[in-house]
Amino acid sequence: MQLIETIQLVLWYLAPVGQVTVVFVMIRHRLIREVPWFFAYTIFHLIQFVVTVIAYQLSYRAYFYSYWTIEAIDALLVLIVIQEIYNHVFRPFDALRGLSTMLFRWAVIVLLAISLLVAASASGTESDRLIASLLIMDRSACFVQCALIFLLFMMKQAVGLPWRRLSHGIAMGLGLIAASTSITMTVRAYSHQELNGLISLVLACTYDLAIVGWIAILLQPEPIPDRASLVPSSTLQKWDTALLELMNK
Repeated sequence: MQLIETIQLVLWYLAPVGQVTVVFVMIRHRLIREVPWFFAYTIFHLIQFVVTVIAYQLSYRAYFYSYWTIEAIDALLVLIVIQEIYNHVFRPFDALRGLSTMLFRWAVIVLLAISLLVAASASGTESDRLIASLLIMDRSACFVQCALIFLLFMMKQAVGLPWRRLSHGIAMGLGLIAASTSITMTVRAYSHQELNGLISLVLACTYDLAIVGWIAILLQPEPIPDRASLVPSSTLQKWDTALLELMNK
């Protein structure tokens, strides 16, 4: 157990090092304009690390409230980054970008509705209801994130657009984190506390792996797509026009 805690601590401190590298690479390669919200997401996680360390040293109460406040902001930021990826992928097509905005709004509404319903229906003290609401909201946020990223892959495949490496890498990393968090939180809910250390280790490994993937993607130049593999722009424009007409009805 001591070995697991040591490895977990090392991985936990490696995360901000990787995030600083992501920030440096994005600035150096002038990628902030391409994905500004992903840049903000990375900066936020650096701030999260500092705030969490300070709160942990102060008291359990400070750590508890700062942790869950950060988790709520993080869930919202991830959804915004996912919408940014949708816009990045479907930039030339107004209807598809409009659809991504609609999906984002409904995702936020669903998350808020679930958290409020759980808080209202949970038994026990006010603190118990708050914790139950936060846990369900966190698990629901991970599920929604996974669903939106999966839908992004399906929509991209359906319209035949080539992946831009930047969008693909960010989406894969966020999907890996969301899927790992969703699975480990479900396992934690139905397992003994002895597994908490191992579960935290898995989460730390997953997040660090996603950061390494982002750094690798950011360091590589964007490849020039093969024109022969692209769906004709006229076909895509027809699909976009048809979707726009459907949304306006």
